[in-house]
Amino acid sequence: MRPTLEVMRTGPLALVQDLGRVGKAAMGVGRSGAADRSSHSLANRLVANPDNLATIEVTLGGMSFRVIGGDVVVAVTGPIPTRPSMESPSARTVLPKFRMEMWCPSAHRAAACVATLRCAAG
Repeated sequence: MRPTLEVMRTGPLALVQDLGRVGKAAMGVGRSGAADRSSHSLANRLVANPDNLATIEVTLGGMSFRVIGGDVVVAVTGPIPTRPSMESPSARTVLPKFRMEMWCPSAHRAAACVATLRCAAG
């Protein structure tokens, strides 16, 4: 069984983002993608994912989730201090049914917190 991410609660701006679409402007498609590309890339590197895999970008509020059906490794990055309910702000393994919460800044300090996941070996 593949691990599943069950989102328990989220703020108004939790988006799944990748690095966007480069070179499509002539067709009217803007680059888009992650607002904080360096945090996106760092989060993917921390869990040994390629840079082009999607991350969850939480801009306002926070996010609470748990993993069902297996272990995953989670990395939380961002330009400002985040408060994940884990001992370390770097990559950590989340066990099945373990709930993780992260909080991000209020609207007057809008910046992105990036979370990315990878299935743990096992």
